[in-house]
Amino acid sequence: MREVEGASAQDYRVSSAGSTLRLNSGSTGTVVIRLEALRGFHFSEETPLLASLSSSAGLSLAKQRLDRKDLATSTSTMLEWRTSYSARAIGTQSVKADLVFFLCTEDDCQRLNAPYAVTIGVE
Repeated sequence: MREVEGASAQDYRVSSAGSTLRLNSGSTGTVVIRLEALRGFHFSEETPLLASLSSSAGLSLAKQRLDRKDLATSTSTMLEWRTSYSARAIGTQSVKADLVFFLCTEDDCQRLNAPYAVTIGVE
């Protein structure tokens, strides 16, 4: 498979819609990482896919490495991971994701890396 020339950040969107963004210390929440292909691009079931997660000290993630088998939702234009976390300290906390994925056309795919962060308020 040849690589696509020119796929860029304008060709995908990352969001955290559905994440628990505010909770009390000692509670459990869910972080959602949604990746959408735009402008005619799609995701192939044959290409590698990885989300490496890390969190600030006040959160504890259930999983730090998510791949294709961990997807909660998977279509040709939308991928979504969900994982739980525990809030251990009051204040502004964060979950950072380093995403590795391929955007494809009918003939070719291009490997992309995208950093993303979700801010979580713990009371």
